Amino acid sequence: MNLGNDLDEPFVTGQWKRGDSESTVAAWLLEHSRAYQRAILAQQERTLSQTTVPGVGRLLYELSADERTVLVDAIAARLLTLTIAQGAQEVSVAVIPNDIDVDPSELAKYARYESSSGDFEKWLSQASALSMKSGAMRRLLVARLEAGGLRVLDLHAHFSRMGARNVYSRASHHLTPQANQALANELCRLSPQSQPAQ
Repeated sequence: MNLGNDLDEPFVTGQWKRGDSESTVAAWLLEHSRAYQRAILAQQERTLSQTTVPGVGRLLYELSADERTVLVDAIAARLLTLTIAQGAQEVSVAVIPNDIDVDPSELAKYARYESSSGDFEKWLSQASALSMKSGAMRRLLVARLEAGGLRVLDLHAHFSRMGARNVYSRASHHLTPQANQALANELCRLSPQSQPAQ
């Protein structure tokens, strides 16, 4: 689970609504009506074009701490439900931290995508606070999944030792080949039958 976007996407695409105020009619329409889904996506796109900050997940600045907790709880519950439905005896989940969670200075690489340098400087001054929010969400998700009986590999410490510049693309939150190799090796270590990738 890549926290660079896997937590953002349910929120940004309209699959999750703030709080518990969503009506049952809206929930039903969102699940069954393609026209309603398209309208929600169009609304999200309009909002996204007006509020997006390069390199910062929207839920770090659009949601309150309580709302972020609700979102993490909902995603953890969905993952746990899926694993139970699959009947798997043992499930491992790798949690890949957001780049600014590993190193707040990673935010600076997104300046190339911002048209107003003054606005971006304001966000850069908040990098440490945004990193702390991202880390809190990651730790909460790990705790919820572990409490549900899943084996969780939180890669934050491993990626911190590697250094963010070796882990993340210089243009995005995506992993480098070196980081993917490290991820594969760590996953292999979780399974006694597997050997580390070469």
